[in-house]
Amino acid sequence: MRGFFALQFAENKRVLDVASGEGYGSAYLASRAAKVDGFDSSAEAVNHAKQVYGDNPRLSFSRADLEGFFREAQPASYDLVTAFEVIEHVDEQSQLALLEGIHKVLAPGGVALVSSPDKQLYSDVRLQKNPFHVREMYREEFQKLLERVFPTAQLFEQLTYTGSALFESGAARAALCEMAWTDLLRLKGRCQAGVRGGGEYLVAVVSKEPLRTLPESALILDRARKLIGEEVYSKQVELDRLKQSEQHLRDVVEDLQRQISEIRKVWLPPEEATRREALQNQLIDRLMAMLTREQAASEEPASDSTPYRQMFLDAQQQLTDLQSMVSMRVIQRAKRMWDRMPLIKGVVKAVVKKVV
Repeated sequence: MRGFFALQFAENKRVLDVASGEGYGSAYLASRAAKVDGFDSSAEAVNHAKQVYGDNPRLSFSRADLEGFFREAQPASYDLVTAFEVIEHVDEQSQLALLEGIHKVLAPGGVALVSSPDKQLYSDVRLQKNPFHVREMYREEFQKLLERVFPTAQLFEQLTYTGSALFESGAARAALCEMAWTDLLRLKGRCQAGVRGGGEYLVAVVSKEPLRTLPESALILDRARKLIGEEVYSKQVELDRLKQSEQHLRDVVEDLQRQISEIRKVWLPPEEATRREALQNQLIDRLMAMLTREQAASEEPASDSTPYRQMFLDAQQQLTDLQSMVSMRVIQRAKRMWDRMPLIKGVVKAVVKKVV
């Protein structure tokens, strides 16, 4: 699709295809361009491109990274530069260096096409992240980055649609309208003229000066419905992933419920704790009463009861130490269970607070 869009700028031009991959995009541009140079950092991709398209005299492929190529490239040496599926694979500093390199090699009156996924629609809405993308940008971020290097930057959007076409054989232009399912009642089935946007990919047309002619939007009709099949397949893959996530969450919830049940078994209910404390107090009172009777019945001076009192205090301290040891064992066991479920400490805290 992007290659077809780029054809309107390629007629008899010197073209540079950045990160040309296996070379099919470069070969497509060579059907109109005077010369196309493609480069890629992958030696395997470059060798494949040379083997498949090497017999075309208007095509050349070389291996180089972004920094090395633009450092050695001659200024103002290309009329059209394409950089598709590149900028999101490098960090912010390299993104700026890429645009500056394109600016360097772009001839006066030349045009560069740079694509980037719209982070909001490509990642945020889908609740997923492409592991191969180093830095995705929102639409405003992409626009600002482009304007740091190029005075002229116009954004186009790319999205796969389903639809219907009515055309004369060989037609090259057509009026566009768009309809969503929500429009069936609101607009009573009528189409809304034009396209409202919402493309997951952004394609920027940049240049050193204002363009003499405005770029035309592009539309591809997929007779074999292959694109729609791929879209349906991708949605099915996403649905399967969501089902797996749902099952995983169910398993997590069941595990949490088991762990909470174990905590409830370890932690004494308030009624049982009160009962045990009452028994302990009764035992202390009984010992005190016995000590008092022994002192009253003894013929020795009251001061001689000091050893008995000390024995009682020692026993009371041992009882306190024993209680502490029991409490520490309960706390340590609860802590081990706590550490096994770091993702649900909030739930555990709530349960413990309720129990206590």
